[in-house]
Amino acid sequence: MSAVPEAAAFHAGHRLTELMLAGKLPADLLRQAALGRLTLGFPDRLLVLVYLAGRDGEAAATARATLDQIPAAEIARVLAMPECPQPIRDFFCLGAAAPPPEATEADGGFVLVEASEDERAELATVQGEQREARSILQRLAVMSVQERVRCAAFGSREERMILIRDASRVVQRGVLASPRLTEHDVELIAAMRNVDENVLREIGGSRRWLRSLNIIRNLVNNSRTPTDLALQLCKHLFPNDLRRLMLNHNVPDAVRRGASRLLAQKES
Repeated sequence: MSAVPEAAAFHAGHRLTELMLAGKLPADLLRQAALGRLTLGFPDRLLVLVYLAGRDGEAAATARATLDQIPAAEIARVLAMPECPQPIRDFFCLGAAAPPPEATEADGGFVLVEASEDERAELATVQGEQREARSILQRLAVMSVQERVRCAAFGSREERMILIRDASRVVQRGVLASPRLTEHDVELIAAMRNVDENVLREIGGSRRWLRSLNIIRNLVNNSRTPTDLALQLCKHLFPNDLRRLMLNHNVPDAVRRGASRLLAQKES
């Protein structure tokens, strides 16, 4: 864990992500960042890893593998921090942080604007959802593999969406085999860029889920989907889907070329 004071957390991480965005970070330092070996506090290292995991290339794959090895309890600690950046919340499916109360200048000072009843109810709902999400993650962090498998099969939808990213393949399979798993759940999983490739391969190999064109679209447009599987699924797409896929620079070149060939065949 970090010895850096919590108040200073994320400052170094934000600066590093700015340097990465500008392409000013040396390749060897980028690799160390993707391996989680930078001499930074844990919150900063996590922010850098989340940033890298959302990009393409070798560093992104390394960062995702590093994230898979981090204990859920450590992640839960960062998510519970009030200053936790939005990219980390989004990556771990916690949604937006509640906005601060609006202030306005009046009589030389600042006073809180009186919120309407609906606005207060909406804010209370958002805050309640965030507390519940953090509570779920903390509870899952102390479960054994057997308990997580049981939770994956019979737990809530929120628990399944977290457990599908579990490092254990047994737990991942427990989610996919759950009798409570819906088509909409699988659509969301098929679009995730922070799940194991084997999860996407299992979805792509299931006749049950390939009845849904939305699931197929999400799989072929997901940069995490194995290239051979994406090429195999392209044949199920309509010409308009293939045109959009050809313009998707997040997928491998081989997939875009395959979409181009299929489109030419369909049009001829």
